[in-house]
Amino acid sequence: MSNTKILVGIPTYNNSKFNYSIAQTLEALANQTIRDFHVLIVYKPSLNDRTLDVIDEFKDRLNIEVKIQNDGFFEEAMNIIFETSRDYDITLTTDDAIPSETWIMAMNAVTYG
Repeated sequence: MSNTKILVGIPTYNNSKFNYSIAQTLEALANQTIRDFHVLIVYKPSLNDRTLDVIDEFKDRLNIEVKIQNDGFFEEAMNIIFETSRDYDITLTTDDAIPSETWIMAMNAVTYG
């Protein structure tokens, strides 16, 4: 494997409206064929949302970092991901996606190809 560092960025807001679909996203990431990656979740809090509790359930299976987004919308979450990921190759997904087990490898084919 090369020395390339991969960051999977996931913005999330009010995921409770979607039955905490982020759990399925994180489960799919935990089952990737590539294991050497970092997950950055940009979380914008909302009332009565337990998304952070769901994320905590995966901290022993994934290298997860959570950044809190206090202001703005989707574009601000993207700015936080890009500012944080200066030393990484960035791969983005959403909090309701279920990537296949080879998704990270396919998204980074130049690195792993």
